[in-house]
Amino acid sequence: MSRLKPYAGIVALFTIVSTILLAAGMLLLTEFGATDVEWVRTFGKVYLLIVLPYLMLAPLTGFVFSFFAEKRKPWLMLINGGLIIGVSFYAFIIFMFRYVVSFAP
Repeated sequence: MSRLKPYAGIVALFTIVSTILLAAGMLLLTEFGATDVEWVRTFGKVYLLIVLPYLMLAPLTGFVFSFFAEKRKPWLMLINGGLIIGVSFYAFIIFMFRYVVSFAP
């Protein structure tokens, strides 16, 4: 872990930015869910399949790396913690209803 310590702040910041951008893209795709165009639905399914696992794991990774950051440690921990509570929980619920639970809407 000593080799990764200089890059811990960068990794934590990258996970914050990427999580916010991908979650915004996911919310934008839900606006196009009622369309009848087939390629939009296919793109949405593939996007969710790729992005949902990332949205569950990226804030956790950023939170762990924020412990080893030397600068802005409290802010990185606070923002990654909020992303864990908000985005990761939302992505987990979407993943469960889409792929695991049989009585999903």
